[in-house]
Amino acid sequence: MSVGAVARAHESELDASILDASRVAVIATRWPPDPWLDELVDAIERGRFTLPRTTLRGVSLAEVTAWLERTVPRDVVSTRTRDALISDLLDQVHRQEALWGSTRFVVRVLVEAPSRRCGFHVDTVPRGAPAWGLLRVYNGRGPSWVDPRDVTSMRAFYDWLAVRDRIVRDHADVELRDARLRAHDEDLSFLAPGASVHELPAGTTVAFRHLEAHLHWSDHEPQRAWIHSSPMAGRPRLVVNVSSDGPVTLRPQGAGSADPRP
Repeated sequence: MSVGAVARAHESELDASILDASRVAVIATRWPPDPWLDELVDAIERGRFTLPRTTLRGVSLAEVTAWLERTVPRDVVSTRTRDALISDLLDQVHRQEALWGSTRFVVRVLVEAPSRRCGFHVDTVPRGAPAWGLLRVYNGRGPSWVDPRDVTSMRAFYDWLAVRDRIVRDHADVELRDARLRAHDEDLSFLAPGASVHELPAGTTVAFRHLEAHLHWSDHEPQRAWIHSSPMAGRPRLVVNVSSDGPVTLRPQGAGSADPRP
């Protein structure tokens, strides 16, 4: 099943789905769920399992592995669950390596409750880097997203985003800022009348198009990147985002896949 340029697939089919050039995102599910996930989710939501909000830039697979071994808590979940989580995180890095020949990566990790910090936006990569990256939400609410066909123009989207950024910048009072953001986030003026906002379920991996950074704020085609938003409230979540930090060195063969960038 798909919604416009967003497809749904079992995680075993994710790589093939990414190679379809008509897609802006592929939502991958696992069934049955990983048996170790319940223990991890319980520890996260009870506040026992924590990780600092971290962005690792330009790191190798070995450096990601070393950071995980050093940072993932050892005493709050079983060794089996800890090892399974680290393996799962590294699988996402391996996927970027296998698809595009990437040797350097950007890895973002956080465990925290959602807030109004991150509204609708697009993620970016350096010019020439693989456009596709991966997002995994281990528990709690997943991100909201919109079909690019429902976006009237990227100029309208960036105008909306500029207002949001200004609200964040101009209001030191948190309550006033969040009230203004709440009103702004309810008025998605960049969407066509009648457009829907969709939400990802927890426990999914989504592969999605990132925008080359030099195109940000320009009136490019909406299908060049996935417009999405973090939830605004809820329990603490573990969220991991992996993208490549370097040029494409492999050209995977598949439908419409001669170049992973649109």
